[in-house]
Parts: sequence; structure tokens; C-alpha cells
Amino acid sequence: MPLLIVHWKASDQSDRWIGGARSYQGRPVAALGTEDMGSFNAPKTQVVQDLLDAAGWRDTARIEIIGYSAGGFLALLLGALMSLALPATTITVVACSPPVSLWPMPNGPRNPLHARTIKAALAVPGRQQNLEHFGDARPWIAKAWGTQGDRFSARLLYAERDTWDAGQAQLLNGAPGVKLIPMPTAAHGFFRLVKLRNEREVEIEEIRKRLQAGAGMDEAEARREATALRDAFSAAVAAEPDVLGILVPKRRQPTPAAAA
Repeated sequence: MPLLIVHWKASDQSDRWIGGARSYQGRPVAALGTEDMGSFNAPKTQVVQDLLDAAGWRDTARIEIIGYSAGGFLALLLGALMSLALPATTITVVACSPPVSLWPMPNGPRNPLHARTIKAALAVPGRQQNLEHFGDARPWIAKAWGTQGDRFSARLLYAERDTWDAGQAQLLNGAPGVKLIPMPTAAHGFFRLVKLRNEREVEIEEIRKRLQAGAGMDEAEARREATALRDAFSAAVAAEPDVLGILVPKRRQPTPAAAA
């Protein structure tokens, strides 16, 4: 089952998710980055066709797509477009704290960088046309569901206490095929920290260090926050193992000792 990783920056940074591997749990992997996609003047539909041809995925029964932040938006959009392009294929998207609409922006830009990116795109004819046509994932998701039914589905995890993330997530509230999964204790950047790759206490300690360094928390506060974040995410994955299991690498089984 192929997996498409959509990085929030460039595709060569996909190691944030899978260590730059060419395969993941024995599955073929392709990577795209939102920065890379932003440089294309070709319509996104053509990019999807080229991707499917290059990866050799046209005859596959199921494709899973995962993305975080701006990569989450692109995961939603590409998932819908792939579903329309591959009527016999089941497409599953996991989007972590994604924007749902880049243009128009229902609750404004996320930050000055986001505003500058939009302004720059609007200044280039080909990119402006892409932004106006593909800048809102909602109509494409609705079209994919209306055409494909349950062959297209998406899970959207978002930081509930981040008002921008929550506002964007609510744009898909009630959309067929889409399930919203709020993370009550998470901040937007949480999904860069947690991938459930390590044992629970090891991962909590890694998150604690990042929180303490980046958020100005004392050690005890950072540890409480790290524990709540890690356990909430673990619970969400456990509730949706068939879908969110792509976020959890399978543990390698120990190699049996050679017989004496």
C-alpha cells in the first residue's frame, strides 16, 4: 500500500516523518513539499497525473496520504484530486493541523509569512490561477466524496486550543467522509514532535525538552504538558488504528537467536 508524505516545507525534509527512507513499514513512499508545489505553474490536476505516472501508482488498490500544517492542506487537496483521477482506488488522508482554505482565508492568514506567501502567489499569473482554483480544499473534497463515496475519506487532527487551527478545522465540520479529531492539549507545532517512534517515557522526555526550550516552561510544567500531549495522541491513534496507524511505525521484532 503506497504512502505519500506531504512535508510542510520541501520534500527533501520528509525525514521529519520517516527518516528519509524510500520505504516505510515495507511500503513504497513518495514525498512532496508545499514549497516544491508552490514553484509549479502547472495546474494541480496535471501535477497529480504526473505524480501517479512517475510513482507507478495508477493500478494500486489503496493509497494513504499524510501531511502536517501546510502539508496537511496539500494532503487533503491531493487526496481529493487523486480520488477523482483513480475511481477504483481507495484514498485515505491524515491531515495534522492543516489549513482547509488558503484562499480565500476565512479567518485571515496564519502569520506574516503566510500572508507574504499568498501575496507572492497572487503576483504570478499561473500561481494566482492555481491559488484561486485550488486554494480551498472543501469543494474538491465534496466532489471526491460525491463521486467516489466512501472510497475517499480523511481524518483531520487539530490543536483544539489553537484558535486558527480550530477555526480552519470547523470548515469541514459535518463534511461527508471527514472526521475531525480535536487534540485538547496540543499546540500547532505539536505534530512535529510526536510520532510514537519511541517508548512512552523516552518520547515524553524528548517532547519535554523541546517544550522547555521553546515555550519557556519549567521542567515540571513541561513534563506535565508533554505527558498530556503524548497520551492524547496515543489515545487518538488507538481509537482509529486502521487509519491513524500510519502514524505509528511497527516495532521491529527481535531477531531470534541462532540455534546452537
